[in-house]
Amino acid sequence: MDKYLTFDADDFAADLYFQRWVLSQLPKQERFWDDYIWLHPDKKNVIIAAAGLVQIAYSHNAPLTDNDLTAAHDRIMAVTDR
Repeated sequence: MDKYLTFDADDFAADLYFQRWVLSQLPKQERFWDDYIWLHPDKKNVIIAAAGLVQIAYSHNAPLTDNDLTAAHDRIMAVTDR
């Protein structure tokens, strides 16, 4: 079973393989995630939101609090739910 099928944005953002793709755009990860989104278009908005969470988390020098992550998640979900 594909472990990613049950993932939400928080699960993707916590996944190290996913984080590497968002942060480094390496060819192997790029192919995997492009194919994954093509095969699972229903996950596209979740993946977009998760990528935003990863980018936010790594753009700060100080560790993020749970409240920071929740607020960022809510903002991203509001934008992608349109």
